[in-house]
Parts: sequence; structure tokens; C-alpha cells
Amino acid sequence: MNLQYSILFCRDTHHGKRFLILFIFLLLSAIPFTAYGDIPDPEREALVALYDATDGNNSWTNKSGWKDAPLHADGFSMPGTENTWYGVTIENDHVINIVLNNNRLSGELPVSLGNLTSLKILSLSYNQLTGVIPTQLGTISSLTEILLNNNRLTGSIPASLGTPGNLYRLCLNDNLLTGPIPKELGNLSNLFQLYLNNNILTGTIPKELGSLNKLDQLYLNNNLITGSIPPELGNLTNLYQLYLNNNELTDSIPEDLNELTNLYQLYLNNNQLTGNIPSALGSLTNLRDLVLSSNQLSGPIPVELINLINLQQLLLNNNELTGSIPTDLGSLTNLLKLSLNNNQLTGSIPSGLGSLNKLIGLWLYSNGLSGEIPSSLGNLTNLMYLYLHDNQLTGSIPTSLVNLVNLFTLYLNNNKLEGSIPAGLGSLANLKILSMGYNQFDNTIPQELGNLSNLTDLYLNNNTLTGSIPGTLGGLTSLKNLYLNDNGLTGSIPSELGNLTKLQNLILYNNELSGSIPSQLGNLSNLTALILRDNQLTGSIPSELGNLTKLEYLYLYNNGLSGSIPSGLGSLSKLKYLILYNNALTGTIPSTLGSMTNLQYLYLYGNKLTGTIPSNLTALGNLSNLIIRYNALHTSNSGLITFLNNRDPLWANAQTVAPTEVTTGDVTESTVVVQWSPVTYTADPGGYIVSYSTSHGGPYTSFGTVDGKSTTQLEVTGLAVNTTYYLTVQAYTAPHNYNQNTVVSDYSQETVHYPALKDTDGDGIPDGDEDANRNGVVDPGETDPGNADTDGDGIFDGVEDVNHNGVVDSGETDPLDSDTDDDGMPDGWEIQYGFDPLVNDADEDEDNDGYSNLKEYQRRTDPLDSNSHPSKGMPWLPLLLED
Repeated sequence: MNLQYSILFCRDTHHGKRFLILFIFLLLSAIPFTAYGDIPDPEREALVALYDATDGNNSWTNKSGWKDAPLHADGFSMPGTENTWYGVTIENDHVINIVLNNNRLSGELPVSLGNLTSLKILSLSYNQLTGVIPTQLGTISSLTEILLNNNRLTGSIPASLGTPGNLYRLCLNDNLLTGPIPKELGNLSNLFQLYLNNNILTGTIPKELGSLNKLDQLYLNNNLITGSIPPELGNLTNLYQLYLNNNELTDSIPEDLNELTNLYQLYLNNNQLTGNIPSALGSLTNLRDLVLSSNQLSGPIPVELINLINLQQLLLNNNELTGSIPTDLGSLTNLLKLSLNNNQLTGSIPSGLGSLNKLIGLWLYSNGLSGEIPSSLGNLTNLMYLYLHDNQLTGSIPTSLVNLVNLFTLYLNNNKLEGSIPAGLGSLANLKILSMGYNQFDNTIPQELGNLSNLTDLYLNNNTLTGSIPGTLGGLTSLKNLYLNDNGLTGSIPSELGNLTKLQNLILYNNELSGSIPSQLGNLSNLTALILRDNQLTGSIPSELGNLTKLEYLYLYNNGLSGSIPSGLGSLSKLKYLILYNNALTGTIPSTLGSMTNLQYLYLYGNKLTGTIPSNLTALGNLSNLIIRYNALHTSNSGLITFLNNRDPLWANAQTVAPTEVTTGDVTESTVVVQWSPVTYTADPGGYIVSYSTSHGGPYTSFGTVDGKSTTQLEVTGLAVNTTYYLTVQAYTAPHNYNQNTVVSDYSQETVHYPALKDTDGDGIPDGDEDANRNGVVDPGETDPGNADTDGDGIFDGVEDVNHNGVVDSGETDPLDSDTDDDGMPDGWEIQYGFDPLVNDADEDEDNDGYSNLKEYQRRTDPLDSNSHPSKGMPWLPLLLED
């Protein structure tokens, strides 16, 4: 005897279960194979067609026996061997079972399967079958099981499958089937299990299914079925699993379902059901799971549900239920999960719920519950999930909650709870999420919370907590989210927080934190959001923040930060928001910011930034919001100006820039009037600062300040006699609504004050006459007040410019041209030998020695002495050779 096992699965995807049926087929084993008779040719042809149509040669995981030598003319093992083909069972010379589930069959099912007239089991689940279900299967009256689940079948369910016969198991779930459920399936009077879930079926549930009085499992969930639940389903008195969830069912739950007294599981969730929950459901005393969540059910929770003493899951969440929670729900002592969240329930939390000692999950959030948290909840020592948030609960946290040693999540946020946070919560070693934000908790954060080594999320935001942030929180090495914002916390940010290397969000804004930002925060390599805004932080921005390569949000605004913006921030390639406004930052905008290509928001306004705006900001193609107003920034780059104007048309109107056209006018030797053109930014108060230095380029000393941006001059007094002064003017803007700093511009171009008769180079011209523009620069047309002979022609500037007016008047040589008459001989050489520097006399020969004046100059000989000879130096050698 040969014992063959065939393991078949029909999966309930809603719960992730597989119902396992073990079929043991007792087959006669004989040697040789010829002891078996041949099966009919149409049946063999159907097997061959199935193999070929589903790519047996290339895809099947197991194809043993199908093509063992010797081969028949059709390419398969010889007739009579079909009983050895993997997955095929033969009885009385007929194919009775095909079990090829999870064997990588692909392709479409052949219609010739209809030739298998004795087939009982067709199990092809967990493959990659496509195409439609052959209608011919409906002609095989011997079929008891059709298992085609977990494939990629399309098309509609053939009505022919509803032909009366012996079928007791039909599993078509987890495919891509469309169309309505055939009402003919109601003819399958022997059917025990009907699995049509996880398809794309439409239409209504046929009332004819109410005739399947042997049915114990009905799975229609996860489709697009509409209409109401047929009351005829109440006739299925043997049913113990009814799954209609995740469809588009409407209307009310039929009272007739109270007839399903054997029901273990009733899943109607995620539909559009309305009306009240039928109190008659309280008679289903065998019920383990009652899941009605995510509908539009209204009215109160029926008190009759307390009769469901075997209930393990009561999930009524996400409806429109009203009234209070029945006080006697505490009698459902087998309950594991109670979910009533997202309704409109009012009243207090019944203390009787503390009797549900098997409970692992209690979800009451997003209702209108009031009153205090019952201390009896501390008896729920198996509880893993406690969700009470988004209600109107008052009072303090019961100390008994520290007994919930198995608790994973505790959500109490968005209530009106007050008092101190119990230090005993630090003993809940399994706690992963502690959410207590948006309450009225006061006092300090318990240091004991630093013992929660498994904690991943800590939310204490939006309370009235005071004191400092405990350094012990640095021990929460599993923490991913730390929200302490919107409290009254003081002191500095603990450097220990730099140990939280798994942290993704550090949110500390709207407190009274002081001190500097710890450089250790640069160790938080997984951080995506660092929000420290609206505190009293001082000091500079740590350059180590440039190590936070995953950072997307950096909010440091509304503090007292100073120093420059670290150039290392430019390496934050994922940063989307850089918000630094309303600080006291100085220096220039780093050009490295131009490499932050993901940046969308850049807010730098209300600081003390100066200098030229980097032109490479135009590379920030994703930058949609840019505000740099209320600084002292400028640019002349036309492309950058266009870029800035497109994002903030008023950026230039609120920059404190240096005034232009700065000049001086002498009053006395020790007094000078500095004048300038006023700046255009006059909307906010301010004025000008006049500074001086005795050296070109500074350093400068402030002489005085003049209020009012419309002012155009300041008289500078007390200047030392015979001293040159370099003066410059800065504009400033006083603190105002948009900037709490005094913003000072760059220095203007210098203007120079020279003493009236000071002649630094001794050329006979006062310095002030030589530097006519009074800017300390030898501009075109000016002689150099530091060089007596600007053009190097051997004549002092003052001798050449006799009138000291910077103009070559009649009879004067040009102090800026060493050869006024362009005759090739410097003016000074001509005067030395009595020639006229204003007349071209290069070709004359005064001493009649045969050498012209120009040649004598070039030979370095005396043009008035015919006996003079060149000097012994080498420069005259080329001239001799030329001669």
C-alpha cells in the first residue's frame, strides 16, 4: 500500500490564517505500473493540456512522474502511469484529484479540465494562474472541492459553478475576480465553506446564499460589494465565521443575524452600515469576535452585549455611537481587546473595566469621556496597550498605573489631566510610547523616566512643566521622538541628549531654555527635525550641526543666537527648511548654502547679516520661499537680483546699506563737514555713524552718530593739526517690530580730509589739492600726494602745476606726463640744459657736435658740450654700435 498525502490551503487573509485540511488518499501500490488500467483519453488529454497551459516544463517546482521514460507519442509518460504523476490521484481508472498547490503553475486553465468527469478535488491554490475560471468546471458533478485561491485569476465567477452537486468547499479568494457573486451559488446545498474574499467583486450579496444551510464559513470580505446585508443570512444556523468586512455595504445590520447562535466570529467592519447595533446580537453567546468598527453606526452600545461571556474582541471603534460605556462590560472577563475609540461616547470610564484581567488592549480615545481615570485600571496587569487620549478626562494620573508592567503604549494626551507626572512610570520597563502632551501637567519632568530603556517615543509637549530637562533622558538610547515643546522649561539643553543616536525628531520649542546649543547634538546622525525655536538660547550655532546629514528641518528662530552662520550647514543636502530669523547672527551668508539643492524655505530676516549675497543661491531650484529682509545685505549681480525679486520682491527695500557719494568739506583745520546721499530704506528708525582713521582702510574709530535717515551731513570737530583723516559713514537701523537688533551697514567708501597746508611729499602742492576726490586713491587726473614727482620726469609736481589747480595751464608742463611736448626727452632733462619742455626740439644740435639733442639724451652726453663723451657704463654701447 502506498500512502500519499495532499496538503491543501484556503487562506483567510483577514486574520492571516490558513485552514489546513489533511487528505489521506490510500492508493494501491503495485509493480509494475501496468497493474493499472489506462484512464480515458479525454482525461489524459486534459492532464497534458493542464501541464502545457501552465508551463510545466519551465515553471513547475515539482513535475516528477509526468515525463519519465519511456515516453508516449504525446511526450508524456506512458498511459497507465498517471497515478505516479505528481499531484494526480487515480481511482478506478479515472482522475479523481489534482493537487498542485504552491507549485509555480503559470498561465491559463484549459477548458478541457471539463473532461475530468470523475474529478473530486481540484486544488491549484498559491500559484500564478491567470485568465478566467473555465465554465466547464460547473459540469463536473463529482467535484467536492475547488481550491483556486491565491492566484491572479480574472473575469467573473462562472454561474455554472452553482450547478447542484457534491461541492462542499469553494475557495476563490485572493484573486482579481470581478463582477457580481452568482446567485446560482445558493444551489450548492452541500457547501460548507465559501471563500470569495480579497477580489474585486461588485454587486450585492445574493439572498440565495441564505439557502446554504450547511455553510459554516462565509468569507466575502475585501471586495467592492454594495447594498444591504440580506436578512436571509440569518438562516445559516451552522455558520461560525461570517466575514463581510471591507466592502461598501449600507443600511442597518439585520436583526435576523441573532439566529446565528453558533457564530464565533462576526466581522462587518469597514463598510457604510448605519442605524443602531441590534441588541439581539447579545444572544450570540458563542461569539468570540464582534467587529463592527469603521461604519456609521449610531445610538448607544446595547447593554445586552454583556451577555457575550465568551467574547474576546469587541471592536466598535470609528462609528457615531453615543451615550455612555455600559458599566457592566467589566463582566466580559474573557475580553482581550476592547476598542470603542472614535465615537461620540460621553460619561466616565466605568471602574468595572478594571475587572477585565485578561485584557491586553483598551482603546477609548477620541470620544467625549470625562471624569477621572479609574484607579482600578491598575489591575489590568496583562494590559499592553492603553489609549485614553483625545477626551476630556480630568484629575491626576492614578499611581496604580505603575502596576501595568506589561504596558507597551500609554496614550493620555489631549485631555485635561493635571498634577505631577508620577515618577513610578519610570518602572514600566516595557514601555515604548509615552504620550502625555496637551494636558495641564505641572512640576518637573521626573528623572526616573530616564530608566525607560525601551522607550521610542516620549511626548510631554503642551503642558505647564517647569524646571530643567533631566540629563537622565540621555539614557533613552532607543528614543526616536522627543517632544517637550510648549512648556515652561528652563535651564540649558543637556549635552547628554547627544547620546540619543536613534533620535529622529528633537522638538524643544516654546520654552525658556537658555545657554548655548550643545555641540554634542551633532552626534544625532538620524535626526530629521531639530526644532529649538522660541527660546532664550545664546551663543553661536555649533558647526557640528553640519554632521546631521539626514536633517530636513532646522528651526532656530526667535532666540538670541549670535556669531556667523556655519559654512558646514551647506553639507545638509536633505535640508528643506532652514529657519534662522530673529536672532543676532552676523557675518555674511555662506556661499556653501548654494549647494543645498533640496532647500525649499530659507528665512534669515531680522538678523545682523552683512556683505554681498552669494550669487550661487540661484542654484537653489527648489527654493520657493526666501526672506532675507531686515539685514545689511546687498548685491549687484543682475541674475541674483532677478532670482531674489521673484521670491521676495521687497527684499532690497529693507536692507541697511552704506550711503553713497560721501564727501568732505573743510571748515577749519580741525573741523570738517562729512556729507552723503541718504539711504532709500527709511521705513524704520535709524541714522548714520561717522567714523575716522589716520590710515587708509582703517581701523576706524566712531566719531559720532546722527539720528534720522534723512540726515545728510555731520560736522566732525577736534581733528589734529597737520594730520590726514580717512572718514567713512555707516547707516544703521534701530530695533523695530521686525528686528530687535540694531543693524549696521558696511562702511562707505572713504573720504579724506587733508590739513590745509600739509604737503606730505613736499612737491609744493597740498595733499588736499592733489587728492581732489578726497578718497585716498590716486584717481585718473590726480597727482599722488605721497610722491613729489608723480610722472617721474625729474620735476616736482608743484613746479609743473604752478597754479595748483590740477589743470595744465598755458606755460605749465604736465605733472602726469614726463614728456609734455612728446619729443622723447623728459621735461626735467630739457629744463636742466635750458631747452623748452613745451617745444619739440629733439632734432636740434645745440653744440654742433653732429649729435641731435635727442641722441645726446640717449647717449647720456652733454648737449651743450661738443667734447663730452658717453659714460663708461654699458648702456651707451648700443648707441656706439648704431653710430
